[in-house]
Amino acid sequence: MTTITLEAERRRRRRGRRLVAIAFALPALALNLLVIAGPAASSFYYAWTDWNGFSFPEFTGLENAKRLVEDATFWNALGHNFIWLAIFLSVPTIMGLVGAFMLSRIKRGAALFRVVFFIPYVIASVVNAQIWKSLLDPATGIAAQLDKLGITFLNDVFFFGDSNLSLYSVAFVDNWHYWGFLVVLFLAAMQ
Repeated sequence: MTTITLEAERRRRRRGRRLVAIAFALPALALNLLVIAGPAASSFYYAWTDWNGFSFPEFTGLENAKRLVEDATFWNALGHNFIWLAIFLSVPTIMGLVGAFMLSRIKRGAALFRVVFFIPYVIASVVNAQIWKSLLDPATGIAAQLDKLGITFLNDVFFFGDSNLSLYSVAFVDNWHYWGFLVVLFLAAMQ
């Protein structure tokens, strides 16, 4: 009889914990549905319509998809997205693993190095963008400072203004911002 009572008490406590967890998760879930899932679902609906944002949407069928497939700008943007995906998935992950492996070998001052690697991730994205914009600005950044020293190989390089370099420049900045988080994450997994 005592075993049955203890088991029933455990089940009641587990059920109570689950209800508390659900109660705490429901507001976040509702907000997620309202802010993310709702607009995402409505975008699928509006993709099949002709709608200017004010009038009643008119169903167009596959016409929008046909126009999208025939648009060269779409394919260019899709290609850039795949390049970004390849860079952003591979480079910071490899750098994070290598950095974590190297940090795992350090005995003295390891906490300092962790903080130094993690600082770029903690910096707000807007601040990060401003720092790198200043550093890579052809008029005032690294190229201008090297030019004052007589080193001119970066004079004609426009990191954000050249269409051949801008994607890679932004990817570099974003990788720098993110890889410290991966270092700390992988280091925690290694220890």
